[in-house]
Amino acid sequence: MARKKLFSRADGYSENDLLVASRDHMISARLLFNEGSLPGLDSAGYLAHLSFELLLKAALLYLEDKFPQGHDLGELLAQVRAAGLKLRVSTSAKSLFERLKSFYDLRYPNPGIPVSIAAPDGALIERTWTSLWNQLPEPLQAKMPAFYELRQDGMFRKGGRVIMIRKKDSGKAR
Repeated sequence: MARKKLFSRADGYSENDLLVASRDHMISARLLFNEGSLPGLDSAGYLAHLSFELLLKAALLYLEDKFPQGHDLGELLAQVRAAGLKLRVSTSAKSLFERLKSFYDLRYPNPGIPVSIAAPDGALIERTWTSLWNQLPEPLQAKMPAFYELRQDGMFRKGGRVIMIRKKDSGKAR
């Protein structure tokens, strides 16, 4: 069995960046779930999976200074628990968590691996994410900035890159 690659702070990863990405993916998933349109549901499910994955990887980076390359939420949750953080998952969230693991497969259409997803899943997904977030150690929660880092040049930084919203061009000739 091949060993999974491990990533650490020495590779440039930080709990801060992982937490911000997790939060932002959950916000994006919520928007898509709340919209309730069929085209957005697969993306909502995949973003929800990614959000949980990054939240668990941030916990592992905090606890052990490393996290694995894999995407299996069950394995990540087991590793976080083995590292000493006893995250509780409610009874209603346990079956959801199992389904969430399958949402990784929403990246590609695969009729051999059908994945069921529905707009009502969004509320339980968000409650479960919030429950896990609330169980993280306070020093780890404190690494989550209220907003993105504001650089001296007035630009916002997220995950080592500058982000911005450009004003829409009115289409007028200049």
